[in-house]
Amino acid sequence: RRPGETDRRCCEINRAFGQAYERCHLASRFTCVHGTVQEPRNVVRLSIPALLAFRDLALSTVLATIEAGGEDLRADARDEITSALNEAYNNIVLHAYRGVHGGRIELSVSASAGEVEIQLGDHGRGFDPEAVSTYVEIGAGGERDIDFASLPESGMGLFIMRSFMDEVTYTRGGAGKPNVLVLRKRWPVGGDQA
Repeated sequence: RRPGETDRRCCEINRAFGQAYERCHLASRFTCVHGTVQEPRNVVRLSIPALLAFRDLALSTVLATIEAGGEDLRADARDEITSALNEAYNNIVLHAYRGVHGGRIELSVSASAGEVEIQLGDHGRGFDPEAVSTYVEIGAGGERDIDFASLPESGMGLFIMRSFMDEVTYTRGGAGKPNVLVLRKRWPVGGDQA
């Protein structure tokens, strides 16, 4: 690295964090569908360079979008969202864009009371989620039995996402359309919190 390169990069990232925070507060609005007003939602969209250095920007954007709506997110829900988003972001950078420079991640976050939807789009290599083992055996009584000792590295990120989020869907792109990973998380609101 050349002298000053790290300082410029830090300033660039800090400026992006500030812009993302400001957008979160400006994005809170009512959503209109077919002439009816739905609940207030915070919607933020960012186009982020597919570099690990920007992962924290994606996470900060998601958490700020949730908090901009006045949500008091429990620590366990915050940790689960953090783990799932970090895995999703890492998978895009390390697998979808492996060997590709200049890739971008299109992040869309939509939050309302007790729910967040996170969409991550990319134009990298897609994958078949059905070909990835779930690593979980469900017993007759509904208990989950995980053999951690035999877990391979491949597919672990998807396993973590599925474990922490209420819904995980993936649509493989092609013909100019992006791959889209959608993560949804719900939590109790107000007096419903345990």
